[in-house]
Amino acid sequence: MIKKKEFYTQFGIICGILLVFAALLRSSNVYHVLNEIHIETYNYPENADFHVVTTDSVISSISKERIGKRLEGLSRIFHDGRFYNSEKGYKSSLYLYEKLQKVALADYERLSVELFNHSSWKQPSVIFRIQGKSDNLVIVGCHVDSINLNPLKEAPGVDDNLSGVDILLETIDVLIESNVNFSDWQNTVEFHFYAAEEMSSLGSRDVFGAYKKHGKRVVAMLQQDMTGFTKKTFENGMPEHFGLVVDYSSKQLVQFVRRIISEYTDIKSIDTKCNKVCSDQISPLIFGYPGAYVLESVIENSNPYIHTDQDLIDHIDVNHMVQHAKLVTAFVSELSVWIPKYLNESMQSDQDLFQFSLYDFFILFATSSTRRTIWCIILVAVAISMSVTLIGDIFSGENSETVDPHEVIPLRVSQNDNSNRKIK
Repeated sequence: MIKKKEFYTQFGIICGILLVFAALLRSSNVYHVLNEIHIETYNYPENADFHVVTTDSVISSISKERIGKRLEGLSRIFHDGRFYNSEKGYKSSLYLYEKLQKVALADYERLSVELFNHSSWKQPSVIFRIQGKSDNLVIVGCHVDSINLNPLKEAPGVDDNLSGVDILLETIDVLIESNVNFSDWQNTVEFHFYAAEEMSSLGSRDVFGAYKKHGKRVVAMLQQDMTGFTKKTFENGMPEHFGLVVDYSSKQLVQFVRRIISEYTDIKSIDTKCNKVCSDQISPLIFGYPGAYVLESVIENSNPYIHTDQDLIDHIDVNHMVQHAKLVTAFVSELSVWIPKYLNESMQSDQDLFQFSLYDFFILFATSSTRRTIWCIILVAVAISMSVTLIGDIFSGENSETVDPHEVIPLRVSQNDNSNRKIK
């Protein structure tokens, strides 16, 4: 039985819990993804505007042998995994940082590298910067961390994602080897090596959140994640191709990437969909920056060995990685000398708007703050438990008010009771 007073007390507690839960949701740095996000849109170059001679010259320096040898070395050094919150994860990022420090010596005025430390886990992200005339940022990204869904086994993560790391390092080497005059670049180019991508892109979300906070202007971001597996493509009778993600990407930037692929690579792209948050290109989208993602094939033909101890170099097609290197190098070459013009609202369309799903939000929220998530789980569990109990009491058939067992209840006799009739 439940008294009215008890009912209102419990109901008030439940409402209070739900209000606290709502406040925790509201305080999340991804709360705004529940709304439609406007993606900044720019006048990306058309094919006719490409600097074909210059870009082809840079692309010609790409070395298949160097890509293969570098990947062998990386897979040997980091064969036992690079989990984001481990000492191995920390050392893998530190290795890249020290390696890129030596590269930056080629032009200490234009080239620089920094560690982007994260407060909640060990592994830092690494940012290599080529300074242009402006602070407009053209970004190419990949992730360094790896994961095995079986925590008892190693996570070599060769395709996911040493292959992407290799592509970015090759692009940097090619740009420096080609004696590109960085002083002619209109935009600043950054190469990002993210931590914690396997945790719903925590690392890149930190980076782009900081960029948004400090008012930085990101005009384009291209993600490289899984760039070397082709076996399923050929087994399924399909031609070699790129998988161009069209659902979790900036539509205008995707169109530009298509033009780059058609002009500078030897294979075509096929549109594919992630159908969920799937790599670091989602992080610029969260903060309104344009992002795109190209991987080794359509999703259904991608590497089935990722997140296992079988993600090894044995499954890698280096020839295919060369095509990714051409894509990234051309992307950087063309956008480095491009003068971005922001398209105002009258020139934009519905395709410049992006909407994350409710499922996406809860995935992003659950990985944004462990402490916040735990509190939300506890609060929701308590609220559900109290609600079930309260509803059970309401519908148990009992009155809303209790009866005192010591109270004397007067006995009322019906006027129709035959016992009270007189006998004639």
